[in-house]
Amino acid sequence: MPAAEPIEVQDMAIVRRTFGSGYSEAGQLMSAVQAPSTARVIFLADHIDSGITVLHIHNQSEDELLCLKLIERVPEQAPVTGHRANKLVSAEQPGSGRSAAVLR
Repeated sequence: MPAAEPIEVQDMAIVRRTFGSGYSEAGQLMSAVQAPSTARVIFLADHIDSGITVLHIHNQSEDELLCLKLIERVPEQAPVTGHRANKLVSAEQPGSGRSAAVLR
């Protein structure tokens, strides 16, 4: 079997840091005001829910692109990798407004 080309992960790390920063900033915005208005809480909850939706789409795309490559490179892990991919596809869809409902 020929040696596999290395997978470039720098862009993935940048995206992960971006999402991490977004969640950190959202927490700071939530706690920046002692008694936030209802409108502020709803706005921030909707913003956070949108971020969760985008993160889910990003993770699903990553899995779709990487699972086959991982199975090719490490076929003995195919049952675990395939199970992970199947579990993600069957997970509840984001954007259900759960964050907003909790914060309202």
